[in-house]
Amino acid sequence: MSSSKISLAGLLLAMFVIAGCDQMGGGKSSVAIIDLSAVASATGQDEEIRRKAEEGTNELMGQLQQLATGLDQQIIGERAKLEGILSPEDEQRMADMTNAARQQIAMAQQQAQQQAQQFQSGLVMEFRDSLVPVTTVIARQRGATVVLNTDIMIFWAEDSIDITADVIAAWNAENVTAEPAAEPESVEAAPTAAEADVAIEEAAAAPAEEQPAEAAIEEAAE
Repeated sequence: MSSSKISLAGLLLAMFVIAGCDQMGGGKSSVAIIDLSAVASATGQDEEIRRKAEEGTNELMGQLQQLATGLDQQIIGERAKLEGILSPEDEQRMADMTNAARQQIAMAQQQAQQQAQQFQSGLVMEFRDSLVPVTTVIARQRGATVVLNTDIMIFWAEDSIDITADVIAAWNAENVTAEPAAEPESVEAAPTAAEADVAIEEAAAAPAEEQPAEAAIEEAAE
């Protein structure tokens, strides 16, 4: 799971609308347009969002690896207790332990993926919200009461109503920065021995092919 697989452009396709209360003469409102993707690129915020998202994803993957290692160690410890040749019952128990570990890792990975996507979406929304003040000022100077993102279903528009360049200039001039986004929530921490025992005891009785937990997370991440 890497930030390159999460489409920043897709997140920037969300509608960007600023509606004002004033109207132009004759009861007609005026529309301005902005290319939010171009603003993000020109101000370097697209790379900043990718960097922060990658850092958050790497942190989550590190937590997943810790979880896998903890489960692996639990299984190794249980096997060490069974000295000599394993009975069919012991083999079944070890298979159940491995199955329980793989299920726990799969659930943790799904949670981490959702958190990574939510974190990046939050970064994009934070950037979008930080543009509202400068965009509102420029739009009103142009006599506009509505600002639309050019990525959203605009077939044609006069160049004169595009305020993208003005917003980029205003952003760079004022060096607007948003508050740091909250760090992504942690995935479930590596289980204690007691917690692992509970998970093992509650595992389904169906046999499963043994596979180290670390190998399971690498397989799931591919």
